[in-house]
Amino acid sequence: MKTARKDFIGRDALAASPEPARRLVHLAVTSPEGVDCVGNESIFNSVTGEVVGFTTSGGYGYLAEQSIAFGYVSSAALESGVPLAIE
Repeated sequence: MKTARKDFIGRDALAASPEPARRLVHLAVTSPEGVDCVGNESIFNSVTGEVVGFTTSGGYGYLAEQSIAFGYVSSAALESGVPLAIE
């Protein structure tokens, strides 16, 4: 979290708090079958096959013109930059 002010109430507590174990992310989904996510699908590391998260909701994004989903993904998987797969 970035703040413009250097001193504020709770600053030390915020600085001492650990990074979240997982983050809510927006996913653009490409599927050769044209299947949309609906939620509760597993999110995998496409290299190792390890489960790194799950979707919470999804559907066709008319403005994006493709399937989209929201999901929680482990912070470590996001930092690694490895492609993800939803099943």
